[in-house]
Amino acid sequence: MTQIKIQIGLEQGLHTRPCSLLVELFEGTDARLISTNGEASLNSMLALMTLGVQYGEIVTIEGTNLSQRQKSLLKEILQAQ
Repeated sequence: MTQIKIQIGLEQGLHTRPCSLLVELFEGTDARLISTNGEASLNSMLALMTLGVQYGEIVTIEGTNLSQRQKSLLKEILQAQ
């Protein structure tokens, strides 16, 4: 199981576009996002948006066999300015 801690660098937090990109990137995996508000599958856009993750919050991404590509793009998606 891989765990990645990352600070949200999106001024508007996790909104529609980054959630959509995350769901596409992690489709078919067991990956999930854990925040102070709970956790959600990275396969569910609605579940991700329901968490209400805000700018500056530190979240954990957890999953089995995450590829280097997924890890790299994850940082681009969540830390984009």
